[in-house]
Amino acid sequence: MVIKGQNRLSDGHPIIEILGRGDFLSLDARKRFRLPEELSDALRRAYGQAAPHSDLPPDAVNRLPFYFAPGTGKRIFLYPAPNIALATSQFEAPPAGMAPALVRKARDYFYGLLRFAEADRQNRLQLPEPLCRHAAIGDDVDRVCLVCRGAWFVISKVSTEDELMAEREAAFEQCVDELLDAVKPASPGEEEGQPT
Repeated sequence: MVIKGQNRLSDGHPIIEILGRGDFLSLDARKRFRLPEELSDALRRAYGQAAPHSDLPPDAVNRLPFYFAPGTGKRIFLYPAPNIALATSQFEAPPAGMAPALVRKARDYFYGLLRFAEADRQNRLQLPEPLCRHAAIGDDVDRVCLVCRGAWFVISKVSTEDELMAEREAAFEQCVDELLDAVKPASPGEEEGQPT
């Protein structure tokens, strides 16, 4: 796992970039999960690097502040606090051609479910109830999948993640020969067997 804090938004604020992480985490009766120790330690270091250049209060590094937000595919996105501008900026300046009324409704839904949270002393975070409904995480769900997406985490039910992995595996199998095979067919005009 690599966590770094050097990338910046267009306004100069740092982005905490999270690479190479995937965990299945247990939920307790209050819908809390514990961040793995290696992850929480790395996040604290990344927050510390970003703190001098961010709007966060200095003691936020120890509390590990996050934003829970509704995500795609009935999932929850978990943004390290400095990274939330990556999501909010898209609603403030949507792509050209999107219907303004549709964007307003989507923005209202997003901000209505957006929740700020800080990890407790045991590095636990509680899933907000409105976002549990968004992600269909009911009382029968006792584990979630936490996967990094570069600058935020994706939280989903394990069954949802299993379904997505099966779809991704099928797509991988369909195109892996074209993407990863080191031996490429000769381009037009090259003779078969000649080095390129």
